Amino acid sequence: MIKWGIFITAAMSADLITFALFVPLVGIQAELNPIMAMGYSTYGVGIVFLLKLVVTITILLLVARVERVHFKTFAACLGIAFGLLGTFGNVTAAIASGRL
Repeated sequence: MIKWGIFITAAMSADLITFALFVPLVGIQAELNPIMAMGYSTYGVGIVFLLKLVVTITILLLVARVERVHFKTFAACLGIAFGLLGTFGNVTAAIASGRL
């Protein structure tokens, strides 16, 4: 059986790392998630880390509760997709700014 938690955690970590690396280069105005943008603007990268940790743990707990294999796979893939989408957005913003 696939250990979905590793892939979910890796995707969410990639999103967090690219956020932390590229926001100082690009600026927070490029962030499409208003919760993360407001949190970063108000409290800095620490709150973004905490929010991402809460989201990751929530997704992991939800996937763990799903019993049917097809639904578990779908839920895990959604969690991975959200992390990869955030990573893609961060990298794209950095490239578009010309700073990467």
